[in-house]
Amino acid sequence: MFRSYLVRTALLAIAICLLHCAGNNSLPLIDRDEPRFAEATREMLQRNDWVVPYFNGHYRFDKPPLIYWMQAASVQVFGENEFAVRFPSAVCAALTALVLALWGARWRGPATGWRAALIFSLCAQVFMHARASVADMPMVLAFTLAAWCLWLTGEGVRRACAGFWVALALGFLAKGPIAWLPLAAIPFAPIEARRALLRPWWRPALGALVMLGIVAAWGIPALMQTGGEFATIGLGKHVVARSVGIMEGHGIGGFTGYIVTLPLYVVSVFVSLFPWSCWLPFTVKRWWRTDRHEPLLRYLGALVLLVFGVFTLVSTKLIHYTLPVFPMLALLIAAAWPDRKTHATSTSAPAPDGTPLIADRSFLKVALAWTAFTLIAAFALFPIAAKHTPSEILWRKIEPHITSDTQLATLGYQEPSLVWTLRRKATGYLDVIKRKNATEWLAKPGPRLLICESDDVAALLPKIPPPEIEAIPVDGFQIARGKTVHLVVLWKPASKISSSSHR
Repeated sequence: MFRSYLVRTALLAIAICLLHCAGNNSLPLIDRDEPRFAEATREMLQRNDWVVPYFNGHYRFDKPPLIYWMQAASVQVFGENEFAVRFPSAVCAALTALVLALWGARWRGPATGWRAALIFSLCAQVFMHARASVADMPMVLAFTLAAWCLWLTGEGVRRACAGFWVALALGFLAKGPIAWLPLAAIPFAPIEARRALLRPWWRPALGALVMLGIVAAWGIPALMQTGGEFATIGLGKHVVARSVGIMEGHGIGGFTGYIVTLPLYVVSVFVSLFPWSCWLPFTVKRWWRTDRHEPLLRYLGALVLLVFGVFTLVSTKLIHYTLPVFPMLALLIAAAWPDRKTHATSTSAPAPDGTPLIADRSFLKVALAWTAFTLIAAFALFPIAAKHTPSEILWRKIEPHITSDTQLATLGYQEPSLVWTLRRKATGYLDVIKRKNATEWLAKPGPRLLICESDDVAALLPKIPPPEIEAIPVDGFQIARGKTVHLVVLWKPASKISSSSHR
């Protein structure tokens, strides 16, 4: 029976992965993070440097290298495209669902496992991040594996203790120290798990050494190669500074702004976990009244409260920061899922014939509705969005002009998607120049392409003889920012430059 359930669960994970992959080849990389990760992967392959990531020819210290390694492997299989760099996130999301299905089945039965897997997979935040070229899903998978392995140690599963420490190491390589938060939840874990993990004393010491050794295998070469900058900037700026101050406008400045944003995650979870957040008040109420006394439910609740508490105190805020505990929320909702007829939950024992004493009709309606929404968005909305993305509109207009030796620059308009898009053919990097240097830069030898906002064109064109350049207008809509941009590409091919140099 277990083997049959395992096969069905594996098929479910494959189906979830395919769902997350749907339409990823038709949607250009959006926001600022996706193209940064994708371009860093491209440059890692070009440089054959697997230790230190680069973006646009400069160090990129924002995240450790696991996501770049995964994307590089995917690019080797699928080619250098949007689908390839997003594929690892889809796989990690599907593997997280697989872990939840196995965890729930061992804990409360197959119904709880499948519910938890689907609740996690079919919600708004996972819809976005399971198809995004970012580091969140690998970290969510590692976080979930660590929590699961800790519970399994109390169930007497061999090697689960080692899996806990390895998962923490992989989580750090995915997104840094935040992946080690399960360590703080150990006091709330079931007593059998705590004993198996922490006794005798040498067991946690050995586990911590294994964890640190895996991290050090990459971290020491990275520190040596960058003269320690990966620690001072990667940890100092992107972890410490992000905790005590606002970065990239993600928050509200001042003490008043800090106080105002304290309830952000309590409110935003109802959007991020939609549509299952409709059942969240019932789940929270049940957990507080009765479920928190059960060891595993206490542990799951502690993980949720820990992550929400930490990111509530952090100054820089983005609503997806609490994504690591969405698998735990999925398990909590699945365990408390109500039966409209009997008001039973999945804590109920199965019927004699093995059928769970719960009604699945309402659950299936919600799951199918969200699946339909996902497919409609992937095959109908994504292509429409692609037609209005500035970088893709720009590419369609200038692709015939671009050669490998084309020099690239931007004036004022700085979007990482331009680097990813233009370097499909150009081998150079995208320079950022000042307006006073634009005329001189365009006059230099070789084919040149300058991207500027329409307001800057009027000041530049009178200084450049019209026969020398071609002005290509580009109007598009930035999805992540929700605004329209008006750009002009000033293109000067090598032939015209050569003719002008004889004057």
